Amino acid sequence: MSRVTRLLCVGVAIIVGAPAFAAERGLEGTFELSYFDGPIEVHLALIHFETKDGKLVGNLVGHNTRMGDLKLTSAAQAGKTLRIKVQGPRGEQVFEGKLGSDKTLGSYAGENSIYPAKLAKSDLTEIVGAKGFSSLNVAPLTKVRQLSTKPLLLRNQARREQDEVKKAELVKQAKEAAKVAEEEVPGLYREVLEKHADSPAVFQAGFNLLRDTKYKPASDDIRKWAGIIAHAAKAYGRRYEADANTQLAEVLGIRDDLQDVALEYAKKAEKSFTHDTPAEFQVRVLKALATVLRKSNQASELKVVDSRIAKLDAVLDREYFAKMPPFKPAGFPGRKAKSDRVVVMELFTGAQCPPCVAADAAFDGLEKVFKPMDVVLLQYHLHIPGPDPLTNADTIARAKYYKVSSTPSTLFNGKSKAGGGGGLNNAENKFKQYREIIDPLLEDPASVHLTATAHRQGEQINIKADVAGLPEPGDNKRLRFVLVEEAIRYVGSNRMRFHHQVVRAFPGGVEGIPLKQKDSHHATTVDVNALRKDLVKYLDESAKVRPYPYADRPLDLKNLKVVVLVQDDDSKEILQAAEVDLGGGPSHQITSR
Repeated sequence: MSRVTRLLCVGVAIIVGAPAFAAERGLEGTFELSYFDGPIEVHLALIHFETKDGKLVGNLVGHNTRMGDLKLTSAAQAGKTLRIKVQGPRGEQVFEGKLGSDKTLGSYAGENSIYPAKLAKSDLTEIVGAKGFSSLNVAPLTKVRQLSTKPLLLRNQARREQDEVKKAELVKQAKEAAKVAEEEVPGLYREVLEKHADSPAVFQAGFNLLRDTKYKPASDDIRKWAGIIAHAAKAYGRRYEADANTQLAEVLGIRDDLQDVALEYAKKAEKSFTHDTPAEFQVRVLKALATVLRKSNQASELKVVDSRIAKLDAVLDREYFAKMPPFKPAGFPGRKAKSDRVVVMELFTGAQCPPCVAADAAFDGLEKVFKPMDVVLLQYHLHIPGPDPLTNADTIARAKYYKVSSTPSTLFNGKSKAGGGGGLNNAENKFKQYREIIDPLLEDPASVHLTATAHRQGEQINIKADVAGLPEPGDNKRLRFVLVEEAIRYVGSNRMRFHHQVVRAFPGGVEGIPLKQKDSHHATTVDVNALRKDLVKYLDESAKVRPYPYADRPLDLKNLKVVVLVQDDDSKEILQAAEVDLGGGPSHQITSR
């Protein structure tokens, strides 16, 4: 029977074993817990182990002050496996590794990410300031950072430069520097793989090389690099090895000439499943496997895998909706005055954006509280900081219209307010912020009357809108049609499972229709099949520039709604809005109050 020693938490002291165990494994003294995030080693915590009353006790004696307040909550050893749990601003994080004498390699993981990590003997007594982070000492990776940073620095200089001649020269230099980086970086990544395969730098170099769509290596080279990555990942334990195999399956599964090796890594990741493997990770692995099976025309096995995914998704959906939003939204008692203006909140967000989580959850809370006759909610996805398949050309154009360059960004009736977000623990604060803006706006009267109708027959949607009593009509006043999808399941790196009121298109054009008369009638149509093809084309083209992290492309286009906006393009103020739900029947109508 394997020896199992449980560790009990007493304040910050964790009982981890007996002296005999310590002598055998070398787990006495001060150890530093660190993890590798790309080219950076994050020095997280110092844990001192010593023998007391015949037992080995661990104390947290120092932590990275720039990572927020950290607490050592528990640890456990089962056989040769050591697990240490740390509680911090990002929630619970767990180190897991196989015990060594002076150094234990493993993985450090939380809800959103997993990193290669290590627990090593240390002479440090504290971790402060610059000591909390260090660059991996790998020469080609250092050169990559220099080449990649130079064009960014030059562009920043150009933005600050007032002299137009100097600005133009800086822009030119930035383009030249970017071209040099594009040409030289792949070779440097190859050098990391060939000469530094024992360094955690191999993961950043390898995966970046495999995801570089502009670089066209031979299939045999790709197979070799994948093998180097997979071999290196083994040293960091089962969790990181499974994650690396999954990433390999995802990135190789996109290529038609590497389906066999993609299938190999997907199967390896699937075999790593144990009773405690999170359902969300199982779904990710199975989706990578399904992508390969679909491309390989293995219909019978694909059917089984799809069934497993559906069952896991159903469980995860129930769990998600049971806890989201993570607060009880305060109800809306109704308007105090006889006001009739619909408030429009627009949220620019991204499924790969961790700081967007608070804004997204607060947005979901608003949807539970307000009816569309009071508040219309619109969610635009952008490729910030990473590629997001819910993004489209119209959402990018809308961001340019408002000069939005960061996520999350929020606008109320066209006015930018309450920007920023945070983690899930800040969601209720954001909800309260939004309510402080929305509730007073609901008391304002509308200056224009708007009626919208919509009818869907099969894949054809017919939309009509009537504008009445518009003050000061002209080219600057615009009518815009917006097509939104009520709920889309897509799990990006920020782990928001569902996204609501997602803008899919601006039928009739994102620039809108000029309102040159006080009273006017307008109509447009949407061919859903044609829209789906347009979205696929956009995703295909954008993936050539920045590949999407997963194969998922949610394009059901179900539970659609139509939003109509009357907007002043000079001030960006939205004067009135109306929303029509197409999900409950063939024809619906809504009139602004």
